Amino acid sequence: EEGEAAGLPDELDMRVQWLAGLAESSDWRYRTLAAKAIEVAGGEDAEILHRLFEDQHPEPAKAACR
Repeated sequence: EEGEAAGLPDELDMRVQWLAGLAESSDWRYRTLAAKAIEVAGGEDAEILHRLFEDQHPEPAKAACR
């Protein structure tokens, strides 16, 4: 299976893809949702979170700081 071949369980791989998609959205509300989802999950997706720290809109950046 693809996720396991990359060293990640499928569920984790799907979560990372979902978060990355939200974080790259042109809608700041989806980027804010990505930051909040990372917070709930324990902040494991540091690369995505760091991109959100530098977001042009204040809401995703604020959510990433929590």
